Amino acid sequence: MLNILSLNCCGIIKKLQYPEFETLLRSHDIICLVETKLDDRDEIKLPGYIFRFKNRKKIAKVKSGGILLGYKQKYEHFIEVIDTGSKFVFWFKISSKIMNTDTDTVFGIVYIPPEYTSYASWDAFSQIENEFLDLSSRYKFVSLVGDFNGRTASEKDFLILDSHDPSNNFSDLIENSVSILDFLDIPRERKNRDIGKNKYGSLLLDFCKGNNCFILNGRINGDKEGKLTCRNASVVDYCISNVNFINRFCTLEVVDFSKLFSDVHCPLSISVYATNVDGCEVPDYIEESAERIRKWDSDKLIEFQQNINQ
Repeated sequence: MLNILSLNCCGIIKKLQYPEFETLLRSHDIICLVETKLDDRDEIKLPGYIFRFKNRKKIAKVKSGGILLGYKQKYEHFIEVIDTGSKFVFWFKISSKIMNTDTDTVFGIVYIPPEYTSYASWDAFSQIENEFLDLSSRYKFVSLVGDFNGRTASEKDFLILDSHDPSNNFSDLIENSVSILDFLDIPRERKNRDIGKNKYGSLLLDFCKGNNCFILNGRINGDKEGKLTCRNASVVDYCISNVNFINRFCTLEVVDFSKLFSDVHCPLSISVYATNVDGCEVPDYIEESAERIRKWDSDKLIEFQQNINQ
C-alpha cells in the first residue's frame, strides 16, 4: 500500500508545532498539502522526509496559498517533480517500478482559491486542463488531489449520450469508460452529503466529463457516503482519477476534522496499490473483460473533446 495524504492545512508552520500533526504526516508515504502559506525563504524539515514546494508569488502582506509535496526519503529515486507553468497545480510522477505499472503514474496537487476572493481565477480550470492534456499524451495514469473549492452536489461527472443518435460518434467510448466502474463494482452514481453547487463545481464536472475522469469521493471504499470535507458543511477537497488508474485505488478516507490539522478542512487519506503490497486486490479489467469492455482509444481523445459540445 502507498499511503497519500491530501490536505488544505491553512498554514503549515504553526501546525508543525503539534505532535498530532506530525503523527498524521508520518502515517503517510506521500504528503500533498495546499495553502501552506510559505515563501521561498521558509524551510520545512521533518526527519526522514523530502519536501518540494510551489509557493505563491507575494501579492499581499500576509502569506497565502502555496503547494507542498513531501515524501519519505526511501522514495527519493522513485518520485520526480514535473515543472509546469500553472500556479494552481503541482505535478509529480511516481516510478512504474514501485507502482507495478507499465508507465509512470502522474499526480497533480491542486489548489484553486475560493470564488469571489482577490485570488480567484476563472482561468484556473482551463490552465489545469491544458497541462492535464499535455501530460495525458505522455502518461497513461493521471490523477488529481487537493482543494478545488468546487461544490458539485451529486451531479454526474460523466456524459450521458444518445447511442441512437447517428451523429454521435462517441457514445461507445463514454459507455466503455462508465462500464469500467461497473466492472470494478464502483457505483456510477456517487454519494455526496453536500447538496450545494457553485460555479467552480460546474467547471470541475465539465473537466471530468471532457477528460474521461471520475470523482472518487462518495464512490470507493472508505468514503462511500460522500463525507463533508470543509467546515462540516461542504465537499471541496477531492481525489479524481482518469479511467485508466481507477483500479489502482484501494481506499479514500475523509479523516475526522481537527484544528490541529487545519483551520476548516478535513484530511483525505488515500491508499493506492504499489509493488510488493498485500491486502489490496487489483483487477485487470482490460484483459479479463475484453469481451465486455472495449479499451478506450486514446488517439480519439482530441476528436472527442473537440466535438463534446456539438
